[in-house]
Amino acid sequence: MGIRTGFVLLLFATFLSCSVNSKLQKELVSDQKDRNDLRGMVVYDLTRDRELLNYNGNKYFIPASTVKLFTFYTAYSILPDSVLSLEYLERGDSLVIRGAGDPSVLLDEEDRVVEFLRSWDEKIFLVDSSIEDSKYGPGWSWDDYESSYMPERSLMPLYGNLLTLVSEDSLRVIPEFFRESLTVEGPGTELSGRKNSYRDMNRNRFYPGNIERGEQKSVPFITSNQLSADLLGEAIGKKVTLVPDDFEADFRNLLTRPYDSLYIQMLVESDNFIAEQLMLQVGSKVQNEYRVKSAIDYALDSLVNDVPQRPRWVDGSGLSRYNLFTPESMVYLLKKMHHEIPVNQLLGYLAQGGVSGTLESHFKGPFGEPYVFAKSGSLSNNYCLSGYLKTKKGRLLAFSFMDNHYQGASSERKKELENYLLRLREAN
Repeated sequence: MGIRTGFVLLLFATFLSCSVNSKLQKELVSDQKDRNDLRGMVVYDLTRDRELLNYNGNKYFIPASTVKLFTFYTAYSILPDSVLSLEYLERGDSLVIRGAGDPSVLLDEEDRVVEFLRSWDEKIFLVDSSIEDSKYGPGWSWDDYESSYMPERSLMPLYGNLLTLVSEDSLRVIPEFFRESLTVEGPGTELSGRKNSYRDMNRNRFYPGNIERGEQKSVPFITSNQLSADLLGEAIGKKVTLVPDDFEADFRNLLTRPYDSLYIQMLVESDNFIAEQLMLQVGSKVQNEYRVKSAIDYALDSLVNDVPQRPRWVDGSGLSRYNLFTPESMVYLLKKMHHEIPVNQLLGYLAQGGVSGTLESHFKGPFGEPYVFAKSGSLSNNYCLSGYLKTKKGRLLAFSFMDNHYQGASSERKKELENYLLRLREAN
């Protein structure tokens, strides 16, 4: 009798789950018709190894920052445990250094690169070499050049390639090197009513705008190897001289922090700069050139070559609208990562609904317990979310939701998606 009752309950639970999943799929169809946008969603039960929902799963969407999931997997698969921050060569009384694309140099008060260079008593030279790539990715919006989320890519990035202004008792400038490049005159200042800090398009001339006490604002600066030498010299308190890239000797590697710290920052906070620099480093590793396309080509041909629909993938961050991915391809990657990375470690790389990063204000779990672990992506008129969902019954689902070309606020999409995810949690 107990066995029969248990079987009946299991059958009922299975029916209820299928019913909810089927109803959700119908709602996706009707919601799209009502709003004239394009949306797709795929949900896969990793615990029971079966697909639960697939609507427009094979159609291409602009993925925005969910591209960073592919960037993460590529970097995780190729790069070592510790970040390569510098290459260096000892020549008599001189130290010759070369950038290695590390996005984290001079972002912390206790910086290993600064510590290493300060310990050298003699002359320091920076090799005049650059990435084999453009400073901006293909399809990036030209008028976002002054936005903190779009710093230039470079071989020797410092301070995240950002000027940061902090309003305290007085205006603090980081790095201090740029203080003389600030002006309170010209367009975009308090006189014109412009609030945001900004920079001239073609030179490092900055305008603070209106910064209230306690505020902090960042603006990308135009990079160059000479500027890198000057900024590094200021930070270590000694001159750094630029020299031609004509060294044939083997350089040694300066390894610093764990890559895990960069992966978490990239995925939880959606850091575009880290994503781009990691792909440059992967390109150097697999093709001996600091080029994002080299990393992408390698990933598509060797790491994710069995992806259901080959994506159009052009950058590491997802800033470009040229990127095109399908929900099925996103779920494919989520399944692949779940198979290869310990689950607690994997979920720890991602933002948690109602708790951290880009999901802190959304997708809150019942009783404060997070149930969504995911990467969001947003561009004007586009919102996407891909990741993992813990169900009420303890199962783990992989899902990808993509919504493109809608009018109105993304908050409406987030509310609808939250409703979908909560019902999936309850029913499975």
